[in-house]
Amino acid sequence: MSEPAGELRRIALPPDEAGRPREALLVLAPDAPPRAYLNRCPHLDVPLDAGSPGFAPRRGELICHTHGARFRVLDGYCTWGPCQGDALLPVEVARDADGLWLVFEGARLQVD
Repeated sequence: MSEPAGELRRIALPPDEAGRPREALLVLAPDAPPRAYLNRCPHLDVPLDAGSPGFAPRRGELICHTHGARFRVLDGYCTWGPCQGDALLPVEVARDADGLWLVFEGARLQVD
């Protein structure tokens, strides 16, 4: 089954050590392997999507809604903005006979 170009899913992750909720941004595209990143901007430690329901990759980039930093979907590298040269925290993506999984801090979370 082929995923639509640039489909983005938000996946709940285990809370951080202070009990705050966290989520991953999973990007699915038919021409690339799935990629996932922690939904946090390395510049201000705020969610990239700022809670926007319309948040999606544009031209192969994730763009921080807070200050416009641009991150390549391919590797999470910041190509423009105040955190240029930094990168998003990757979340491991695995696929097996049972489906697609995210692996984060020892937790294995089934996506589909």
